Order: sequence, then C-alpha cells, then structure tokens
Amino acid sequence: MKRIGSAVLLVAGCVALGCSSPPAPERAYYLLRGAPAAALAAASAEQRAGIAEVTVAPYLDRAGIVVGLGPHEVREARFHLWAEPLRDGIHTYLEDRISAKLGYLFGGGRAAMRGWEKRVAVDVRELHALEGGDVRLVAGFTVSSRAGEILVVEQVTRTTRQASPGYAALLDAHIELLDELADSIASALQ
Repeated sequence: MKRIGSAVLLVAGCVALGCSSPPAPERAYYLLRGAPAAALAAASAEQRAGIAEVTVAPYLDRAGIVVGLGPHEVREARFHLWAEPLRDGIHTYLEDRISAKLGYLFGGGRAAMRGWEKRVAVDVRELHALEGGDVRLVAGFTVSSRAGEILVVEQVTRTTRQASPGYAALLDAHIELLDELADSIASALQ
C-alpha cells in the first residue's frame, strides 16, 4: 500500500511540476517580400527577362533562420522559421525588386520563360548573421541569353550591421542585402 501511495504522490508531483513550467515559446514565421504593390503596378506587363533558378547552400535550405555562432559554427533557429522555402522567398523577393527597378515585369513564372530574352540564375552561398551583429550575403548570378550564351557572371559579397537585436532586425538586414543583390542584377540587365 505504501508503494501505491508513493507512486500516486510521484505522479501528482510530476503533473504539478509540468503544469507550473512555462509554455514553449510561440513559433514566429517570416516572409521575404519585395517592392510595394504601387511600384509593381507601375511596371510594364512586358516580360523580357526573369530568374530561371535560385539555389541556396544546403545549410540554408531548412525551415529555421540560420545564425552564425562563430567562424565555423551555425545554428538553425527552432522558433523563428521561414514561412516558405528560402529559395522560393528569395526568388519572389528578387523578381519584385528587379521589376520595380527596371520598370517592366521581371519574371512571370515558368510559362513566361519561353519569351524571355535573358535568364538569370542565382546561387546564394551564405545568408546569415555573424557573431557581433553583422549579417553577410555571399551570392553569385549568371545572366544568359535565350540561346544559352553566358552574358554576365558576377559574384556579390556584402555585409551589413543588424540595427538592433532580434529576429525582426535580422530579417531587415537580410532584406537590405537582397536589395543590394537585386541592384547588381538589375544593373547587369541594363
């Protein structure tokens, strides 16, 4: 009988301890979004070019935002997640920003690709926070003609400082760096 009483007390204690522990942090989901609708509305519907492909480094191809802990160590956030695959978010973001810069619809989906004069392939090798508050982007892009001739190959390495602590400020830094990449691609297309 003593054993049953002890077991009941042990279970009751565990339940009470479990009920008193703080709840797990709520997950936050982040989107990369480009130019405002007004800038896109002003762009011509003509589709002369677009991004054919975006690849991201395997360490970035995950749900959580990646943060650097040291020169050779990164960590995936468990509660701060991308709302869509990062390569898709970067693709949409860059197409919107470049459309606004060029004044015509840049992209338009796979169906529009046949009519493009130029195709862009983007390869993101690094996009994460570094220890100390900096955020780095290392990417390359290739512009090719409809016939497949390589017209431009460019590497972009940019670093910016995160304005404040936290994941919202980290996302703002990501956007600043992607804006610089979009500017480089737009310049190469002109």
